[in-house]
Amino acid sequence: MAALCAAMQRRFTDRLMPHLRRLAPAQTRSLDDAALRAVAEAGLARAAGHGITTEWDLCRFVLHHLRLGSGFETDPRFAWARDILARNDLDGRRKLDRLDYHYFHVLMRHPEAGGRDETETR
Repeated sequence: MAALCAAMQRRFTDRLMPHLRRLAPAQTRSLDDAALRAVAEAGLARAAGHGITTEWDLCRFVLHHLRLGSGFETDPRFAWARDILARNDLDGRRKLDRLDYHYFHVLMRHPEAGGRDETETR
């Protein structure tokens, strides 16, 4: 059973890598296939701990892993990500929807704030 799971994870990672290169070219440009595979596998392992299970949501989590850095969900600069991922009232899809929203609509617009949305503190 473990061998079957490992084979399935390897096939998923094989399918994931071209998407990562296409969706995060700046972050993957300097990575050879072995390095990208290692980053993807590390991201996938971390995603599982947050209840993220569907292929698309796993892909989105690994993209955040690439864009924000390994362990972004525990990095004090990205407390908003930690807070979202710690929520038990959200499933994996909703967690990733919120991470995506915050990344694209707050952090990318206000990088000097470290991604913190000033309206959330009021």
